[in-house]
Amino acid sequence: MYSWGGRSGNSGLLGHGSETSQRIPKNLNGSLEGIHDSSVSCGPWHTAVVTSTGQLFTFGDGTFGVLGHGDRKSVSVPREAEFLKILLTVRVACGVWHTAVVVEVMVGSPSTSNCSSRKLVTWGDGDKGHLRHGEREARLVPTCVATLDESIFCKLSCGHSMTIALTTNGHVYTMGSHVSGQLGNPQAVEELPICAEGKLTKNFVQEIACGAFHVAVITSKTEVYT
Repeated sequence: MYSWGGRSGNSGLLGHGSETSQRIPKNLNGSLEGIHDSSVSCGPWHTAVVTSTGQLFTFGDGTFGVLGHGDRKSVSVPREAEFLKILLTVRVACGVWHTAVVVEVMVGSPSTSNCSSRKLVTWGDGDKGHLRHGEREARLVPTCVATLDESIFCKLSCGHSMTIALTTNGHVYTMGSHVSGQLGNPQAVEELPICAEGKLTKNFVQEIACGAFHVAVITSKTEVYT
């Protein structure tokens, strides 16, 4: 993994152990040295990396608890999220003041055949309800979105104060601020997740993306909705 950019006093979001900017790509060493990385997400003030073995590393400004280390401390080098060690992280998305991941967990009892399921986990600042835990308190450790426990997720994206997640059956769930209509449902409230409606209820969504205050998706018919 390489990173560059930033500015003076960037709280270590580049992961090089300092708060200075970097004008050319520089390799990350330390905890990530020798580890194969599979995906990365950049927020304005923090960065998250998923390795090929399902580990999650975060670094940058931890003021709002976005790093998932159980505190509000900033970290200038990659540090593994200890609270996710027993799970397999498959997707990550960084918002401005929060982070979301899709994790793979084993379901079933010892007496039955175990199978895996993919759940949505969020943490950080919850002021706009984008963590979707039924209240707006900050979460300093990764917490499963219990109200969506029956759904199986495959992709996710974070905006300014929102999280959107795609299930394996093509449904889009949105959560967070709805002041700009970005949740895709006029019945949306900030404390609970809701499914995007309109023509999406009759379409299978395959890809999702969001900007700071808007959402775009692609359906199985290769149609784009915004």
